[in-house]
Amino acid sequence: MAAALNADGTVYAKKAFVTDGDIYANSGTVNTSYVWASGNINSNCIHSNGSINADGRVNAGEFVYINGQASAGSGCSPNGLQGRDAEGSALSCVNGLWAKFKFNEKDIQCCV
Repeated sequence: MAAALNADGTVYAKKAFVTDGDIYANSGTVNTSYVWASGNINSNCIHSNGSINADGRVNAGEFVYINGQASAGSGCSPNGLQGRDAEGSALSCVNGLWAKFKFNEKDIQCCV
């Protein structure tokens, strides 16, 4: 059947809704289960109320803002976790304790 379906109200499907084309929504979508995509998900903003997990690298085209605050020397888990202190200095979880990043002044070159 090669025809269009136009509806001015709600369309319900008891089983799957399958399309070989795109799905467009002018006022957003609500999904109460999983969203599976075998291609890219492109958005101006992605918000999560929980964790965002990536099996590969996370690439930021600008800056990374870490909102998680901790104090150097306090406990943390797991090792490798990244955070910041109240002044904004980067912290890393090393052997179960928050540690400030260590810089060797000899490695820093600056022009005055």
